[in-house]
Amino acid sequence: MVEPGTRRLLGVSSVGVGILAKLPDAEVAAIHARHAVGYTRLGLSLDKLRRVVQAARKTGFSQMTDFRQDETSGVGCAFQLSSSSFAGVSIAAINS
Repeated sequence: MVEPGTRRLLGVSSVGVGILAKLPDAEVAAIHARHAVGYTRLGLSLDKLRRVVQAARKTGFSQMTDFRQDETSGVGCAFQLSSSSFAGVSIAAINS
């Protein structure tokens, strides 16, 4: 469970994938490199991150199942507020 207000790496949640989908590939790679320890700890390689970001770009929204435990699934999307800020909305539910 994720507590409200908890900070998470971009790409770990559907809204985070939606935000990454709005960024250029080079920036996605730079974010992954900057937080490599956290992504590695979660088992999220740059290749896998690129695949989910590409899927979100294609559909216009992100859809994911918690890749660590398969207990929750969600959808999300993001939109750009200004040249340097984004907002997003996601909905998630417990699979059972």
